[in-house]
Amino acid sequence: MLIAGPALARGGLRRGDVFSMANTLCAQTRELDVPWIFRIVAPSPEDRAATAFEDMLVVARDVHSRLRVPVAVEVHHPNDVAPAAEVADLLQIPAACCRDVELVTNAARTGRPVNIETDPSLAPADAVGLLEQVAGVGNWNVMLTARGINGESSGIDVRGLRDMREAGFPLVYDVGPDVARTDSKERAAGELAQHALTAGVDGIALIVEDDGEDADPAVGTAGYSLAALPRLLQRLKAVHRP
Repeated sequence: MLIAGPALARGGLRRGDVFSMANTLCAQTRELDVPWIFRIVAPSPEDRAATAFEDMLVVARDVHSRLRVPVAVEVHHPNDVAPAAEVADLLQIPAACCRDVELVTNAARTGRPVNIETDPSLAPADAVGLLEQVAGVGNWNVMLTARGINGESSGIDVRGLRDMREAGFPLVYDVGPDVARTDSKERAAGELAQHALTAGVDGIALIVEDDGEDADPAVGTAGYSLAALPRLLQRLKAVHRP
């Protein structure tokens, strides 16, 4: 499973550019038979444009309806949950908000699947407690996303990943936002993903950026090259054989 899409800069987004990236991702993942969930990573509320969240919902709805793919929507505030649940197939709790009990509980009560991105400082047992918080309100459709640390394979806590996976819920590994378009950074991202899959995670999350000449600088500010993604997916498929 791949959870991937752009990260937005502070200035907002051009909907056509985001859809174009989603369309390319859709073609790439279908050709390689990789299950894919589209995700937009947005800045925190204090760093984003006033209409950024509403714009993100419009794009998510557009991608879902036109490409027929599942979409994940990040929610940073309890008030974001209800409108996001009308659009999203998956509600994502960002790492910075994973300890927000009201936010997590509100997301769980929608009945939508919930993906909680864990803060790297969170102990595995505490991360499992977040799963139990969602399941405790009757929503068993919950998963965890563990975060990469500084783009280094040594940052993977293999034992911690296995402890979280043993809770019996899906576990995804996010290689982190610090994946620039240099060869060394992309190699590091690939190594992180491979190490995580070897440790037993169920999927990988990536920020992807369009490196074309006409790419919108507000879309995909620190991600894995869209053009290079198929090569990475082929490598990861060789590691992860369900």
